[in-house]
Amino acid sequence: MAGFCKQPSTTPGKVLLSSWWMALLVLTSAYSANLIATLSSQNGIPPFSNLEELLDSEYTIGMRTSSKSSLLGRLWAKIMQNNLEVLQGDLSVHMQRLKHDQYAFLTFRTYAERQMAADCRLGILDERITWEHQSFGVQQKSPIKADIQNV
Repeated sequence: MAGFCKQPSTTPGKVLLSSWWMALLVLTSAYSANLIATLSSQNGIPPFSNLEELLDSEYTIGMRTSSKSSLLGRLWAKIMQNNLEVLQGDLSVHMQRLKHDQYAFLTFRTYAERQMAADCRLGILDERITWEHQSFGVQQKSPIKADIQNV
């Protein structure tokens, strides 16, 4: 054993010194492993933190309902730039796109929290949206009429 001028000569002294070295080795290894894991994790900065930044991003947005306030009106306009697939009533379609594409999904917070519990890669914006009940007209025999009635 290096580092000492005088080595222990008794058996209990040798056992104590060996145990001390083993404890130091284990603690150093655990510390190094945790440090490497922390430094190599890719938590990163989220691509947006509120609706304004989401609107200015390249993300495709989908949701189940709409509103016409100024910010939410812009949000709805961005949604309508895409095909009608983003208005799917099937939540599994939105979840697949959320996990595999640059996609943001507007839904109820309880549903989002339940999905986050199942997949730690998902996150929720701090901003809440107040939903208002509204109605709007569509042309007769419009392809989206049935979807709107089922919301």
